[in-house]
Amino acid sequence: MARDERDWRGELVRAYPDLFHPAGDPPPARTLPDVADGWRDLLERVCARMQAALQPGETIRIIQIDKKSGSLRVYWRGDVTPQTAARLHEAIALAKARSTCTCESCGAEGQLCFVGSVYMIRCAAHVQGELIPTPPGRENVHLVRVSMADGYRIVARRYDRLADRFADEDPAVRETRRPETTVTADWRVDLMQAHPKLFAIVQAKPQASFGYPSCRSGWRDVLDQLCRRIEAALAHNETFKFVRIGTKLGLLWIKWEGEVSGESRAKIEDAISLAVQRASWTCDICGLEGSVAAAC
Repeated sequence: MARDERDWRGELVRAYPDLFHPAGDPPPARTLPDVADGWRDLLERVCARMQAALQPGETIRIIQIDKKSGSLRVYWRGDVTPQTAARLHEAIALAKARSTCTCESCGAEGQLCFVGSVYMIRCAAHVQGELIPTPPGRENVHLVRVSMADGYRIVARRYDRLADRFADEDPAVRETRRPETTVTADWRVDLMQAHPKLFAIVQAKPQASFGYPSCRSGWRDVLDQLCRRIEAALAHNETFKFVRIGTKLGLLWIKWEGEVSGESRAKIEDAISLAVQRASWTCDICGLEGSVAAAC
């Protein structure tokens, strides 16, 4: 998307040469953040945090900033220590969490909407299309990569928008966290535990459960959005369980069973169709834009 390099995007790139390494003035269009004006503040926050995370002599290169599935994406490359990498991942996770509750038009607190085939975050004044409700107890909860001594884990963390931090940074909150925050070494199990209404989980061996995803991690966001839409489609007394989540001819393949109304069934099938479509242009390795015929 062409933009005037003199606007805040160009100013942001020039303000952080250790992050963007802009070549020339104005910086090239591919370097400019491809997001709307309402997210300017959260981008300034994430850049300041990423800059502060770097140790003397370290530089990275942000190669892309854009939006996907209604939330911010920041991709970078660089040779940094594991400690610096952990701080960079934390900064990006906070920005992504903030983006999911910040109106892209004005920067006010917002909510996920769905228009045609596009997800967006809008406040009450700028709302468009269909509001996507969040299941009770899952408000502002995000699956976040957390560094551990033996690598990293994916853990559910609740974002506090007012304080701009994850609430589980308070040890008292961590001790009383909800069951869905259980840490495992498998993102597929994390996904299932985050949406227990949709999976019949074999507790002793979750990998043996019906519906255990047999696809790669690049489609994790696709599946999480699918689960959220299905949960929103179900009435109080309706049941749904995944039978199979896999691939067929390079496309996402979903089988399910349950007792639902005709209206709910239509919404579920629409959600599945959308997920299949999104997966067809999403690299199943890294989650960047790709295609069935070629990776990102």
